[in-house]
Amino acid sequence: MRFGIELADAGLRDVLAVPVEQTESDFAEAIEAVDTETLIHWKRVFAFLISIRRTLPCEDTLLAAQCLAKGHVLATDNIKHFAVLKPLGLKTENPLAG
Repeated sequence: MRFGIELADAGLRDVLAVPVEQTESDFAEAIEAVDTETLIHWKRVFAFLISIRRTLPCEDTLLAAQCLAKGHVLATDNIKHFAVLKPLGLKTENPLAG
């Protein structure tokens, strides 16, 4: 979100900063830092994708690596997109599925 503010027109940055700061405050307990263990998993994800000749967006691989490192389930409405990482142990769940 912070990076998105940097990309916005200069006149909108202060306006956009307010809800971003509020969101970060509201969800402070749920925000995890990227640590060395996550970065190691991230490299494993990339190595695996190379071995099967597949790609995923950088942001998605980092989310997957964080979940793998911390033992989290990745909540997504696009489970099919992340299915390629199931052999690594990535667990996914669609919170919008009925």
